[in-house]
Amino acid sequence: MGNNVCAVRGQDGYSCDFLIAGSNIIGNLSANTLAFGNVSALEEKQNVAADPDIAGPGIVFAVKMAFGVSIGIALLIHFLDLVEICTGRDRSVPIRRIHHILNRILVSWSDQQIVLGLAISTAALDQWCSFSTYHLNIIKHWLIISSITHVNALLVHCNYFQKKKMAATGLRGLLISLHVIFTGVVVFSNGQSADNKIPEIHHQTPLQILPASCFFTNSTRSNNIDQMHLATPQTETGYLSSKSLFIWGIVLIVSSILTLPRHLWDIEDGTKRHLVVWGVRLVQLALNLTLGVLAIGGVENIRSWMSKQGLIDVSDGSESDYSYGQYLSAFLALFAAFQIAESFLDDIDE
Repeated sequence: MGNNVCAVRGQDGYSCDFLIAGSNIIGNLSANTLAFGNVSALEEKQNVAADPDIAGPGIVFAVKMAFGVSIGIALLIHFLDLVEICTGRDRSVPIRRIHHILNRILVSWSDQQIVLGLAISTAALDQWCSFSTYHLNIIKHWLIISSITHVNALLVHCNYFQKKKMAATGLRGLLISLHVIFTGVVVFSNGQSADNKIPEIHHQTPLQILPASCFFTNSTRSNNIDQMHLATPQTETGYLSSKSLFIWGIVLIVSSILTLPRHLWDIEDGTKRHLVVWGVRLVQLALNLTLGVLAIGGVENIRSWMSKQGLIDVSDGSESDYSYGQYLSAFLALFAAFQIAESFLDDIDE
């Protein structure tokens, strides 16, 4: 990252020397160059440039759709399980087919989220210097949605990991674990001590437009960051930080795993046992849904505030420009659609 330094400049401005490796941060550097530059966050530079790879409509739509699909299908599968428990009968042939198709769709969306999430986290870890604090915060929340919420949906309906396919199950488990670990690394890479850390997404402060690299220990003079936090007013919204959301998600994943062993539910009445397990997993799904809604709400809140304050310039439509990130999301969605179509065709052939 080089010797990146952010220091107070005047009464209401900051000056940052940093290495920029992209076109996120606008200033006196041309786009897509690799050079040292000096940018004043509140004087020479009034806003941060839009980044369609992070907050473009294609990315936003892909993340929200994947979250909605995974939660919606998990709830529908859960409802079918309740019908079976209450009627005390095995699933009819049409219901079994519907259940099979829903499982295939959920697995398809999971594959999409794994690939998309690993791509985002790898890019984030490799390109710290090219992200503003604002965009890094959005990345953290997208990763939480892709790595946490779909895992919980998979665990709750319990048909994702199959004993008969140990190799495939092991590979999926490894990829999902890597995805969650990479997400944790990005979320908890907060730079300095508690007083000097990168502003979280619920911190409404002009510091959001600074390069994220200015806040890391190996590139920042801590006394300057202290002055910046003191000199810059900030308000806090009711949204949770990315760390709180991530920990919430991990607790949900662990609790979901603990519901899988049958011997933990030592209830003689089979129907009652199934209802108890079903109720516990319904609560887990509800908490999972709440987690995703809070993550999306936090992103939408900071995007709205940044735009209203004029700290990000989207008036030229640059945030809607098509980019490699949005194409990736579109192709992954197309891949999932092909897998869903394959499920229907296989079911018809049977």
